[in-house]
Amino acid sequence: MIAADAETGNPMITTNARRPSHPGIIFEERSITIPLVLYKNPIPLYRNSSRNIYSECGKFMSIKISSRSELSPFMVMDVMAKAADLEAKKGESVMHLEVGQPSTGAPLPARQAMIAAMDLPSSHGYTLTAGIVPLRRGIANHYKRFYGLDISEDNVMATVGSSLGFATAFLCCFDEGETIAINYLKGEYESLGVKGGMPNGDYFMPMSLNVSRESRTIDCNNVLAFIEGSEKPEEVLVITAHLDHIGIEDGQINNGADDDGSGNVAILEIAEAFQEAVKQGHRPKRSILFLHVTAEEKGLLGSEYYTDNPIYPLENTVANLNIDMIGRIDNLHEDNPNYMYLIGSDILSQDLHDVSEAMNQKYINLDLDYRYNDPTTEVFELGRYRQNDYYYRSDHYNFAKNDVPVIFYFNGTHADYHAPTDTVEKIEYELLEKRTRLIFYTAWEIVNRDDRLRLKE
Repeated sequence: MIAADAETGNPMITTNARRPSHPGIIFEERSITIPLVLYKNPIPLYRNSSRNIYSECGKFMSIKISSRSELSPFMVMDVMAKAADLEAKKGESVMHLEVGQPSTGAPLPARQAMIAAMDLPSSHGYTLTAGIVPLRRGIANHYKRFYGLDISEDNVMATVGSSLGFATAFLCCFDEGETIAINYLKGEYESLGVKGGMPNGDYFMPMSLNVSRESRTIDCNNVLAFIEGSEKPEEVLVITAHLDHIGIEDGQINNGADDDGSGNVAILEIAEAFQEAVKQGHRPKRSILFLHVTAEEKGLLGSEYYTDNPIYPLENTVANLNIDMIGRIDNLHEDNPNYMYLIGSDILSQDLHDVSEAMNQKYINLDLDYRYNDPTTEVFELGRYRQNDYYYRSDHYNFAKNDVPVIFYFNGTHADYHAPTDTVEKIEYELLEKRTRLIFYTAWEIVNRDDRLRLKE
């Protein structure tokens, strides 16, 4: 899944998460076989900001084929074979320059500088994603001196090798940021045969949002996909995850693999399972809206826009299942990872809570942790203890304040929360799979039960 910063459009690294080669996971529900596929070994998709030197210099520079392409490739093994032939068959003495390292060591000043650098505490760890600042500053100064181009070091990206540099430059020719993310989602739903959720059949819900705390307006999109119910199509279950993340800070990409790449992958897989049921002749009784909202990190703005301008009336919305971070383990459960926090399940509807509990006991047996239903429960987050306000901090709240029953699925924060280190290799895929199965079973029961979920009086 790709996540994008809703304001700047800078894309995040998440999973590619589609079409694995291994067999799917099988759901057994009412004698129906429904595959739900999750990915054990996803391939990271690296997208870099197009605001590098190419975007700034594009009007001065043109792409041309290097003259080096006219040279024959250097085949070192062919050279070695020829040398061996000369030695063995003709007895000639061959000085081998085609392989190996120079016999001389590194210059003494270089060795001394390396030893001194290793003693610096700042010299260890990963470099900035875009390259170290002095190097980028030097490149920017080079272009100013030699080409008269005034380029900020923030718009320079240093890559590891020319191959990665070429790939990065190539990607700059295409749409950036949110456009990549939303079109990826659209493509996935089209491949599944799940139609767009807008009245005209489109997948995008365009909007202009006022980011009041930054005094700016941003243009962005929610992504909607829709499966129509067979018996009560006017009643709609909404499943949400946010497609944005916090963007690039200090030259580093905040990847957002858990927050909320995990939620978007889960929705896609749940949608695939429901669509497979449709293909097998088991269309759900009620409709399902798969809603990927934008600008969550800017203050739940994408979900607020939807609930202020609902495509499907809120009075006909039976529940909202909101998935926001379900791929990791927090420090409270390191010894018991078989858990998931559920927030809000019993606040507006006891029926919703009971359905969730029943599906968990029947199929999954996760330890459902409800501690954050209590607003007095303290949480340790971003280096400090603070009062718990999770019920108000993700997209379910905009549905809850409109009297729509909600469940917020959550694994809790961790050391990589809102940090560049929230990367795909740290996702607990078997746990993500298990949590997603619970959400699917809960959704299946909600849309196929005889009676609509009741609100508390």
